[in-house]
Amino acid sequence: MSRVTDRQNGLKKLKEIDKNKNKYLVIHYSCESFYNLKGKSPKITSIAIENLEYGQAELFAIYKTAEKMNIEFNQISTRYADIEESMLSDFYKYVSQNREKAWLHWNMRDSIFGFKALEHRFEVLGGTPEKIQDSSQINIASLLKEVYGPEYIADPKMQMLMSRNNLKPKHFLNGEEESEAFKDEKYYELSLSTSGKVRMFSQIVNLAVDNKLEIEVPKNQLYGTSIKGYWQRFVESKFFKPISYLVSTVIGAVIGHFVTLWL
Repeated sequence: MSRVTDRQNGLKKLKEIDKNKNKYLVIHYSCESFYNLKGKSPKITSIAIENLEYGQAELFAIYKTAEKMNIEFNQISTRYADIEESMLSDFYKYVSQNREKAWLHWNMRDSIFGFKALEHRFEVLGGTPEKIQDSSQINIASLLKEVYGPEYIADPKMQMLMSRNNLKPKHFLNGEEESEAFKDEKYYELSLSTSGKVRMFSQIVNLAVDNKLEIEVPKNQLYGTSIKGYWQRFVESKFFKPISYLVSTVIGAVIGHFVTLWL
């Protein structure tokens, strides 16, 4: 698709989100490192969810589930599978209660890291997941590329967006830091990082909806350099509505004049 078509599709999605924010949930999760697992799926540590409109948050976390199960914090590692199964069971009950929602996420797109990875992990533990349909998933990272173009900001895009828009969560951990935190059994810190990222993703989406997201790409690159691109840039400008109103008024007056003469 052309740059203009991509942008139009992305803007259409943002408009739909803006009209029905209460129907959108933002999700992110943290897990064990993917590396050196020798074919095993990574253990899930926490899953955070936030309603885009109301900001109401849900947190499914290993340390919280352990507390409900009366398992001491220092015993979590020895009972991890039981606790994780219970945590994921609670998560999928929540999913089943929100079947009509759409899920906004950041690159949760495959069986390595994504909805399918969560489903697989629950199945490994003996559970039956309530699957979230692909049609109900919206990748924020892909949506921003549609709206602003693939080079809208330098890599790594998540961190660069955070910096440019002053959004860095207080307890943010990058991938390497999360891996170390898991090895050190810092489950509480991991859940804080996950919750902070969900809040940040909500802010990014809302900034994009309000056309206030700070990016690096020049405006002419938002539309490309085709004639259609220049036209779309004009259509989205603040001058389009008053000029089109003036033109339609003048044309209407001219047509009315000739109709009067004809009659």
